[in-house]
Amino acid sequence: MKIITRQQAIEQKLTRYFTGVSCKHGHIAERQLSNRTCIECLLPKKRQWSNKPNIKKQGLKRLASWDTPEKHLARTRKRQTAKLQRVPKWLTVDQIKVMQAFYQIAAMLTRENNEPWHVDHIIPLQGKNVSGLHVPSNLRVIPGSENVKKSNKYAN
Repeated sequence: MKIITRQQAIEQKLTRYFTGVSCKHGHIAERQLSNRTCIECLLPKKRQWSNKPNIKKQGLKRLASWDTPEKHLARTRKRQTAKLQRVPKWLTVDQIKVMQAFYQIAAMLTRENNEPWHVDHIIPLQGKNVSGLHVPSNLRVIPGSENVKKSNKYAN
């Protein structure tokens, strides 16, 4: 396996990196970029979680309770952005519906074109120099490849 530093992985937009140094449990394996956790250390936790008998039933029940995947995605994004404190308190119900429509359009374009379309924040929520809000005027639907290239940068 090729040795790559965490900083190099960040620059290359990878999700994992490999230093060749063992973790605190003695594993010499890749690590997650997000939290520096050894992949080998995660495997027992994943196995233990997936072996619980009610996990799959609960997941299927939760999926069945959602109105549409687009509405679920809009709610998920709203929750994520609220955590970032980027959803203003003055947002109206109509504006929330407009935002849901953006996610529905992106889902429709993904189905029709057989390529991913994303809802992009024109001014990123966690930009280096500027931070935007999760509001309808800051959203647009663009091809997924363009959104990945844009990353967390401000682009017109």
